[in-house]
Formats: sequence, structure tokens, C-alpha cells
Amino acid sequence: MLLKIENELDDLLLPYTIDLSIFHKIENTDLIEHISRVGFVLYKRSKVKNAGSMGRGAGSLKREATEK
Repeated sequence: MLLKIENELDDLLLPYTIDLSIFHKIENTDLIEHISRVGFVLYKRSKVKNAGSMGRGAGSLKREATEK
């Protein structure tokens, strides 16, 4: 999933370098400290309130982000 997001961002030809990581999977303590100092969240998925919504795929995430 992360690779798909990276590819879609790369296709936008933005004048920025974007480094995506799944924060809770980072093991390098120096990187965690650096992110805590200078990093920022571009998108954070809200918690799902309805158990019936669980298991939705990435397509629904993209749709929700664009519907706002």
C-alpha cells in the first residue's frame, strides 16, 4: 500500500521530496527523534466508529479524502 501511495505522489511531479513511513514500524531511534523534531503529518485517518465499516479497502480511503 505504501508503494502505491509513493508512486501516486511521484506521478504528481511535485517540486518536493516526500519520504513516507509507517511511524509505528520505524525502528531507528535517531529517525524517530528527527521526525518528532521536524516532521509533520500530511494525513491521519480518523478512527472508525462503526464496526460495519471495518475492512474497507484503500479505494474508499482515497474517495473519502477527495469528498471533503
